[in-house]
Amino acid sequence: MINIKRYDTPDLKKNEEEIANTLRNSKIPNSELLKNLGLFINPGALGRILFANFLYEKIISYQGIIAEFGSRYGQNLNLFSSLRGIYEPYNRLRKIVGFDTFQGFVDVDKKDQNNKLGDYSVPENYYSELENILTKQEKFSPLSHLKKFELIKGDVSQTLPKYLKKNPHTIFAICYFDLDVYIPTKNVLSIIKNRLSKGTILVFDELNDEDMPGETEAFLEEINVNSISIRRFNPSARTSYCIWGE
Repeated sequence: MINIKRYDTPDLKKNEEEIANTLRNSKIPNSELLKNLGLFINPGALGRILFANFLYEKIISYQGIIAEFGSRYGQNLNLFSSLRGIYEPYNRLRKIVGFDTFQGFVDVDKKDQNNKLGDYSVPENYYSELENILTKQEKFSPLSHLKKFELIKGDVSQTLPKYLKKNPHTIFAICYFDLDVYIPTKNVLSIIKNRLSKGTILVFDELNDEDMPGETEAFLEEINVNSISIRRFNPSARTSYCIWGE
């Protein structure tokens, strides 16, 4: 059983499930279904899409890759890939890299008081499904013969140092943190600091969230909170971001 705390009412949850079932069984032809996904998106989901666009617009003139630490189903990876296809379709250096265990939390600390091992797992073999989806989606944009995304499977505390050793040229434009828990968040922040330029955007899904205190504790231990502004994008309620050097 996946441990995900919800804040909606039973009626709203039922309404969401009914709309999801309508999407799964929609009479809209496959040839038109993707063009009509707006019919099924609720305000919360739309807010997160707008947030991705807001972030991407900020880094167009900056160098670096987009890294997501904790990708789960991979929606943000494809959003950033699509936005690259819109805003800078020929920028082959704007790699999009997703790090995830694809089996939920593998390292939970006592600071993560509301979480347990295995929370936020995905279905078996989902890694391969996501790789296939992202490969197909990349064909809609120019330079589709060049693979410009990468999925890194495993504990990011171990896989990130290996990735950077293999890719020593890497600097970051966006670092999107959705690891939720203390240890991997702290480790990633420690590892990436010397690869952040003034203007790099750090994004956090659970900062200042009483249900996920480990993320904030890791942030406070690795970042001087007195020297940085923590901001919000209004349409996306729970997410925070800060700009390195500002």
